[in-house]
Amino acid sequence: MSLAFLIHRLVQLIVVTFVIALTVFAVLRLTPGDPVELMMGRDEAVTQADIDRKRRALGLDRPLHVQFIAFVGGLVTGDLGMSLVQQRPVATLLRDRLPATIELAVAAMIVSFVIGIPVGVVAALKQNSAVDRLIMSLNFVGLSLPSFWQGIMLILLFGVVLGWLPSLGRISFDLVPARITGLYTVDALLTLDGRALQSALAHLVLPALTAGTAYAAIIARVVRSSMLEVMRQDYIRTAWSKGLRPRRIVFGHALRNALIPMITIAGLEAGSLLSGSVVIETVFSWPGLGRMVVQSIQGRDYALVQGAVVLLCVLYVMISLVVDVAYSIVDPRVRW
Repeated sequence: MSLAFLIHRLVQLIVVTFVIALTVFAVLRLTPGDPVELMMGRDEAVTQADIDRKRRALGLDRPLHVQFIAFVGGLVTGDLGMSLVQQRPVATLLRDRLPATIELAVAAMIVSFVIGIPVGVVAALKQNSAVDRLIMSLNFVGLSLPSFWQGIMLILLFGVVLGWLPSLGRISFDLVPARITGLYTVDALLTLDGRALQSALAHLVLPALTAGTAYAAIIARVVRSSMLEVMRQDYIRTAWSKGLRPRRIVFGHALRNALIPMITIAGLEAGSLLSGSVVIETVFSWPGLGRMVVQSIQGRDYALVQGAVVLLCVLYVMISLVVDVAYSIVDPRVRW
C-alpha cells in the first residue's frame, strides 16, 4: 500500500467530514422548530425575553456562518460542544452511548456470519436441489421481513411466552460491571464477573438475532454465488482429478477464496449497523447511539446531532479504509 493512497484517503476523510458537517448544520437550521422554545416550553410564564436570553446564552443568536465556523473549529480541537437539551458535553454523551452500539453491531455481525456462511456453502454444494430452493426461499423471507416485526415476534416468543430471555435493555440494573471499555461483555470478562457476563449475553441475544438476520440472508446469497464461481475454476477441477478428499477441496481450497468478497460485506455491514440500528435499539430499548440521535433530532439538539453524525461519518470512512487494507493483504492482486 503506497503512501500516496494513504494521503488520498486522509484528504478524502477531511473533505467528506467537512461536507457532512456543513450538510447537517444546514439541514438542522432549515428544519422547522426552535430548540430554545422546545426546551423552555410554551408556558405562559415564559416570556419572549426569557427565550431571547436563553438563545443568547447558548450562542444561537449569532449569525449562522459564525456558528458554523465555531462548530468546525471545535471539530479540529476535538470539542464537540455542549448538548443544548442535556447540558452535558457532547463528547461525553457519545462516549457513553457508542459502546452499546458497537457491542450490538459486533454481535449482529457474528450472528450473520455464523448463520450465513454455512448456509451459503450448503446451498452451493446442493445447487438446484430442494435444499437449495428451500434455502433461497428462506433467504428471501429473511430479507423481506421488517426488522421491527422480527424483533417484536422474538420478544413475544422468547421474552413473554417462553420467558427464556430478557427483551429490554443491555443488562440487569444491579449487575452493571465496573466501566473499563463500556462494552458490558468485555468489562464483565475483564473483571471476572460471571453474573454480569451472563446477563449481558442474555440481553444481547434477541437484538443481535434481529439485526443479524437480514445480513445473514445477504451473506448466504453472496457465499453461494461466490462458491459456485470458484468451484468452476481450473484449480478446483485439478484438485478433484488428483483425488483429494471433498472436505479438503471445499474447505481448504474453494471456501477460502470464496470468502474474499466477505471483506466488503463485513465493511458494509459494520457501517450500516453502526449508523442504522435505530429501529432495533428502539424496539429493544437498547441505549445506543442511533436511538439517542433520533431523540436529539426530535428535541432539536443541534450540537448533539452534529457531533453524532460527524462521528458516524468518520467511523464509516475508517471502516472503508480498513476494508481496502484487508483486501490488499488477502488478495495480492489488489494494489492501492
